[in-house]
Amino acid sequence: MTRTGPEVRAAATPVPRVTWVLASLGAVVFLPAWFYLGVAPASLSPLELPLVFAMGLGYLLAVVLSLAVPGRIWVPLWAGPAGFAVGYGLLLLVPGLQSSRAVVLLSAVLGTGFLLLDRVVGPRVRFAASALVAAMVVSSVVVDGAGPSGAGGAPVRVEDSEVRLTGLHGLRVTTFSVPDLAGRTGGGLVRADSVLVVVDGAGDLGILHPDAPEGWRRIEVGTPMDIEPMRAAAGRDDHAARMRVMDLAVRRDEAGWELYLSHHVFHGEEMCFIVRLSRVRLDPALAAARDGETWETVFETDPCVPYLQGDRKEPFFRGNDSGGRLAWLEPGVLLLTVGDHMLPALAGDASSDYGKTIRIDLRDGGGARHFTSGHRNPQGITVADGVVWATEHGPQGGDELNRLVDGADYGWAWTTLGTDYGAFTFTPDDSAPPEPGAREPLHVWMPSLGVSDVVVVEGRGFHRWRGDLLIASLKAGHLRRVRMRDGRVVYDEPIDLGHRIRAIVEDARGAIWLRTDGPEVLRLEVDDAGAEAWSACVRCHALVEDPTLRGPHLGGVEGRPVASVAGFEYSPGLRAVRGRWTRARLDAFLSDPQAFAPGTAKAMEPVTDPEVRRRILDHLRAAGGY
Repeated sequence: MTRTGPEVRAAATPVPRVTWVLASLGAVVFLPAWFYLGVAPASLSPLELPLVFAMGLGYLLAVVLSLAVPGRIWVPLWAGPAGFAVGYGLLLLVPGLQSSRAVVLLSAVLGTGFLLLDRVVGPRVRFAASALVAAMVVSSVVVDGAGPSGAGGAPVRVEDSEVRLTGLHGLRVTTFSVPDLAGRTGGGLVRADSVLVVVDGAGDLGILHPDAPEGWRRIEVGTPMDIEPMRAAAGRDDHAARMRVMDLAVRRDEAGWELYLSHHVFHGEEMCFIVRLSRVRLDPALAAARDGETWETVFETDPCVPYLQGDRKEPFFRGNDSGGRLAWLEPGVLLLTVGDHMLPALAGDASSDYGKTIRIDLRDGGGARHFTSGHRNPQGITVADGVVWATEHGPQGGDELNRLVDGADYGWAWTTLGTDYGAFTFTPDDSAPPEPGAREPLHVWMPSLGVSDVVVVEGRGFHRWRGDLLIASLKAGHLRRVRMRDGRVVYDEPIDLGHRIRAIVEDARGAIWLRTDGPEVLRLEVDDAGAEAWSACVRCHALVEDPTLRGPHLGGVEGRPVASVAGFEYSPGLRAVRGRWTRARLDAFLSDPQAFAPGTAKAMEPVTDPEVRRRILDHLRAAGGY
């Protein structure tokens, strides 16, 4: 029988409103995530995913409010900003994420705009259209450009992650390989709000997001340094390869960012070289130069140093003794260190900018003057609580830590405690004696570490290191933690990391990042969980020999023959086990001592939690090398 009239109309009952609500919720919340994860997987960080959800939920609330009171025009007028405010408020709960002003303005305007247009269509179409437009708006503007979105670079790989022990913290050291940073030695690393800006010695620039290092992206701006004039003038690639970008600094302004680079410049016609501080203005996303912006010169050293030196006019360029490190003395005032390029007479010459620290006042159009003098190769500088700390290469031995004071002379080459290469004494160049009262170094390393960067630990993550100096080493591959008391060094702890460390920075969450002279970037995080897990073992065991305890010492146990500590009475069950302790064997023993060695005398309860066992074994492995 064919249905007609009211029966047909009854079969066409509209879809319940709850169905539209669920469909719109799925579109608004999941479509933006699918869009970014499907189209540009590297551009969505773990912190940006909650932002997508938060903004989507906020706009959905605006749609629901609009439908709840369909006859009142003021509802959509307030619903857009209200929905955005809810999403943005949730966004603020996600720490470490820089919010873009473009996201704020575009989201508020478009969110209100699509709700106003929504008034001219029918109720069913209105809901679906609003949800779809909301998803498109969020997908197009939600991701903050200062995160890892943008032009991607070569894939970043996690090379290694291990625990190291120090005097006050356990460290988890994670090594990332960034192929885009495989240029010449030099470069630097700084924090720009929630992200890290990295440059290598060749001038390759990029962004690392601390919460998603795999999402490395390049900054699309060319380097201001050109090595070809030196290569053409000298015909020597070794000298051209010593030209480098030495450091970088950033500061934010109303329109975006200013990026500063210190680098070498070679003047082919005059056959001389200088150190230059260049600036380019970047967009708010730190992705590229602003429209129409190019590199401009802020400061250049004087004089231009002749490339041909000595009576025979031989080519001479020691770019590795260049200094070139940057630090903000105060807002708008930048300090630039300049090495003597192995021409000691320049350090004591008041008319020369070499062997000096230069104070550059950017508020005064870049006005510059000498801040300190008498330096050889200042490779690190930082300012904390108004105190300026600097590290400096000595000759053979004599690497220095100094506290810089405005107007002071640090006496190179008269005050060094190093020696001539291949000798046991040092003979300074008497053509430029220091000013009376030249300052002695505060602390000296003998033999040389090849010191580089220095920072003062803020302690958001490493709370037991708060206020300590961290000093990087090139030659020794160390990170040195130096504790000061009343102006003197009370101890200097080496932390062996096995890399030439060029730069140090502490991120917004307190992790410490190290830029090496290769493609590796290291992240240091506090990992005290192993020590906490180990605390359950200390009633019977120690990491060193202790005859007062019932159990054998476990320092360096991995790789040691089972039941082999002299003077300890092992159970028959353990004596029957052959071979050496491996990590797998130790894990099995902790998991169930009786199953591993029936009859063992071990009284401790089995450690059934695999995560606790992992922490104990990581701690034992780290302790074996400490």
